[in-house]
Amino acid sequence: MDILNKTVNNPDIAKYEIETSSYLHKTTKKEFLSTQRDSEHCHKIIHTPTQTLWSRAAHKYQKGWKVFLSLTNQYGISIDNCGMTQSIAFIRCDNKKVASKMGEELNNAVYKFINNITRYGNFNNIRVLQSLPIWGSFKLTSAEMKLIEKFNSKYYGKEKK
Repeated sequence: MDILNKTVNNPDIAKYEIETSSYLHKTTKKEFLSTQRDSEHCHKIIHTPTQTLWSRAAHKYQKGWKVFLSLTNQYGISIDNCGMTQSIAFIRCDNKKVASKMGEELNNAVYKFINNITRYGNFNNIRVLQSLPIWGSFKLTSAEMKLIEKFNSKYYGKEKK
């Protein structure tokens, strides 16, 4: 519990500005989306870490570098300068360098741990993600870090059947 109180539950530290958008929702805006890129569907849209779609309309946040966090798969970070569906959370960044640095920060074991202990029904909790503190704004003990590493190694070490 101390880990959560020092991080996501701590109101005194800055948090990443993680957003979501349903602007190009895969179901309600399906007439705009295609799995195939062509002359009409030319705007790249990330739906999940493994599924890229193409849209005939640009997403309202199409331009600009972003750090993407999946809401439906295991915790993972990617960066790109494209749009997204409702299945992806994102942080808008000033440039690729800032996005890359932030992506490296968010790939830290602490964030994976926080995400994975709060997953529900194979979904990542957007409210928890929106409470992730900015890297360097909190301190954990060596015992807490060992617990995180042990949990993550067990969590990610599972063999798929």
